Amino acid sequence: MTPSTPLPRITEVRVAEPYTVELTFTDGTQGKIDLRSWVFDKGPIFKPLEDPAYFAQVRLSQTGGTIEWPNGVDFCPDVLYQQITGRPIGFRSDPQLATPRV
Repeated sequence: MTPSTPLPRITEVRVAEPYTVELTFTDGTQGKIDLRSWVFDKGPIFKPLEDPAYFAQVRLSQTGGTIEWPNGVDFCPDVLYQQITGRPIGFRSDPQLATPRV
């Protein structure tokens, strides 16, 4: 990715199993991520997501290229992408050119 290349955004979300979502990004990257540790014991706003039926109400955000729930909880798509790919956020993919994105 070059500094002018937009960071990938989420285009599809599916609940793969309780607390795990399968995501597809604008660059074609796909992967699953278990969000259990992101949800449990993280405060009152996350409490509804501890219920598997409520967690399953995840949907694409209408405004941000990420995922959200009816109570307004969402997660940064850049962090989700990093977790799935293992690539640092905002860095070029060529290690010799690696500079922070500003």
